[in-house]
Amino acid sequence: MTHPDRSPADLRLAQVFALDVPPPRDPAFTLQVMARVAQRKLAFDVARGAVATAFAALFLWALWPVLSKAFDPIAVQAWRAMGPAAAALVVVASILALERVSGRFGYAR
Repeated sequence: MTHPDRSPADLRLAQVFALDVPPPRDPAFTLQVMARVAQRKLAFDVARGAVATAFAALFLWALWPVLSKAFDPIAVQAWRAMGPAAAALVVVASILALERVSGRFGYAR
């Protein structure tokens, strides 16, 4: 079992080095695993954000009677007038945050 241009020592070394060769990789499997990890991380981030938003809304709802008494009626009317602007700001901030998150996971255009 000799090779014409290799010595038996070279063949033995080649066999020894062949034992250290890493196993072949499956790129499709690797991509599937990475996609699942990214989906789980995104779902966790969205759930964490939803829970934090719900707690913040509940906290503000509970404090609103105290806060409305603390501000004079003019300030309360000003807050009511700024409501649509605040809602628009929240929508724009949410869109920007979603674009940033989608860029982090490689979904950005």
